Amino acid sequence: MSNNLKVFIDFIVLAILYVVVFFNKWRTKGKAKLAVNTLMYICISLVLYLTLMPIVVSLPFIFNHPYVSMNMIPFDDYFSGRGDTVRQIILNVIMMMPFGFLLPLLKKQNLLSCLFWTFLFSLGI
Repeated sequence: MSNNLKVFIDFIVLAILYVVVFFNKWRTKGKAKLAVNTLMYICISLVLYLTLMPIVVSLPFIFNHPYVSMNMIPFDDYFSGRGDTVRQIILNVIMMMPFGFLLPLLKKQNLLSCLFWTFLFSLGI
């Protein structure tokens, strides 16, 4: 199965999830809330696309893969001068900016709370 088809299946699942679970609930809160919540859903879906997809087709094999060690030291590549780490850091910040801008529109928050939740979302990825 090609990677494009795997990602397409994930987008179909996300679309069904949106229609079945979220759309009717958000629609009752008004058009403005529906628009902001839908934009946030699209933002999160695109971040998932860029970082984690395909997810659904990979679930059966989640525990059946060879172990690949990971570098869990933050900014180790940057301090060691390996790769294009500055570019990656800038792109990650840009990728998380829509989430940080839309979050206060969904729920009244101060700047520190918004930064905290955006950081947690980024860290979770």
